[in-house]
Amino acid sequence: MHSVPGDNFTLLSGGEALKIYRFNSHTIAHQFCTQCGVQPFAAGSDREGNVLHVINVHCLDEPRYDKNAISHFNGADF
Repeated sequence: MHSVPGDNFTLLSGGEALKIYRFNSHTIAHQFCTQCGVQPFAAGSDREGNVLHVINVHCLDEPRYDKNAISHFNGADF
C-alpha cells in the first residue's frame, strides 16, 4: 500500500467495475472490484482535510517501487 495526495491520483481505466464500501466510521471510500473482489485503492482525507488515495501497488500495470523499502503490516493485529 502507498498513499498519494488526491491531485496525484488518476484512475485511467476500470472504474466501471468498482464499487464503494465504507466500513465503521464511513469516512474512507474503499473501492472493490466487482469481478475479482480485490481492493485496488481507497480514498479519504488526512487529519488536515487533504484528500489522499491509498493504492495497492500490486494493482498497478507497471509498479515502480523499491522492494527493499517495503515494511510489512499485519492488519489483523492492528
